[in-house]
Amino acid sequence: MYLRDLTASLLRRWYLVAVVVAVTLGAAVGVARVVGPSYEQNAAVLLLPPATPGSPDTNRYLALGGLSQATDVLVRALTSESGRTAAAARAGLPASAGKDFTAAVDPTSSAPVIIVTAKTTSVGLARAVLTAAVAEASVTLARLQQQVGIGAADRIDSVVLTRDPRPEIARASQFRISLVAAVGVGALGLLAVGAADTVLARRRDEAEDAGGVGEGLVDDPRPHGLRHAHGS
Repeated sequence: MYLRDLTASLLRRWYLVAVVVAVTLGAAVGVARVVGPSYEQNAAVLLLPPATPGSPDTNRYLALGGLSQATDVLVRALTSESGRTAAAARAGLPASAGKDFTAAVDPTSSAPVIIVTAKTTSVGLARAVLTAAVAEASVTLARLQQQVGIGAADRIDSVVLTRDPRPEIARASQFRISLVAAVGVGALGLLAVGAADTVLARRRDEAEDAGGVGEGLVDDPRPHGLRHAHGS
């Protein structure tokens, strides 16, 4: 019932609806400009097992199957608060830049591959953050093994398998925030139009009722005697 009444109100006040639409579009464009696009760059880091003692020429790519747990541990350490802080500090970046990258095990590969993604508000910062995160992955991997007494010759290594040549523009977040702002402004505007129409209609009805009462109080133009005789 309320939805039908609201629809009728919006149709009656179509000119106000047009104003709401214009304001909504303006709000969406304004929010999009304020938020701005993001820039995203990815790199894939592959973990390699240590060389086989006595057989330095053994193909290490043939022994990748047992490194999934090491990959999980590295991701956890790299994306911890201390790992992010260390990555930013080592590259000379602000501490907040440590929050601008993610690291996760590649779900599309059975190999021990970690996908590192930098997502920031500028091309230069995206490159710097990705470089810092990839470097920190190597440092963290070595530190974790050193802490448990694993010698350098027996440690797992990491290599950068792939890296995007340049940051790509990403507008998903910008579009999402603009859409939320547009929906919010538009919904509030339409509700306001409906409320305004209800108030105006109520005032019109009250005015009509008051006019009807006033008509009953208008002086009778007939002489007093005729009015009295008619009344008796």
